[in-house]
Amino acid sequence: MKNKLRHITIETTTYNYVIKEWQIKLFVDATDENKYIIVNFEYDIEDPNYTRNLIWQGCFRVYKNEEELVLNMHEPHFVKEVIVALEIDQYDFSKQKQYTIEKALFLLERMGYNLEKSSSAATVNKEQNLKQSTVHEVLLALQQDKLPLATALIFDELDCTLLEAKKIAENMKKKIV
Repeated sequence: MKNKLRHITIETTTYNYVIKEWQIKLFVDATDENKYIIVNFEYDIEDPNYTRNLIWQGCFRVYKNEEELVLNMHEPHFVKEVIVALEIDQYDFSKQKQYTIEKALFLLERMGYNLEKSSSAATVNKEQNLKQSTVHEVLLALQQDKLPLATALIFDELDCTLLEAKKIAENMKKKIV
């Protein structure tokens, strides 16, 4: 496990960082070690969507265009992708010097990776297996901006993961908006 201070330059900005277990500690100002963002990829180990994607310490199994990939947190290109996905300009370090991003798996999706192999075509196929009465209930929930309820309704009816159910609900919401 690497836990020494490393650095990476993106365009004209140099960032220092340390990787320890499932966290990246990113120092955003080389002159002030108190300004940093901790990106925590540690998540609820009981969640099957999460544990299915962990291979070993610091590595994720992800998919891009149906192709299985292994991402290693210790590789500089991964750290660079995380920095870009974080959009560091949105953080105001004059008000708060330290930020922690918990459950950062959403960054993998922002970076263009999927946690599941299933494509949008497979999601559409599963959507077609919903009963008409459930579709009606889901659409009502989505019209009322109740995505969690819509996700739960889909999850209860289909043989899918919560993540797949959420994607189906989001796809259905796009159609009604």
